[in-house]
Amino acid sequence: MRKITFVLLSLLFSLLDYNVGISVTRLVYGEEVSILLSHFPLDIIYFLIIFFTELAMIKGYQTLFVRVFSALHGRFNSLFYGDTKRK
Repeated sequence: MRKITFVLLSLLFSLLDYNVGISVTRLVYGEEVSILLSHFPLDIIYFLIIFFTELAMIKGYQTLFVRVFSALHGRFNSLFYGDTKRK
């Protein structure tokens, strides 16, 4: 279930970034380059690059958040509940 969530979230961000990228390309490089970028093979390659970049970023942030919150969880438990480890 977690992988499906990551893929769908990455797909959502990819669609948004793809639309922004096409618009910025049209503004910066002109209409000819944006038409070239929106043709079939380059279009798919551009979208896949964005998709896999977003997927890697989301996975990296998830790993970072798990490490931070697990470290904080241990500190808060020992702070509020005392040392719960038995000797």
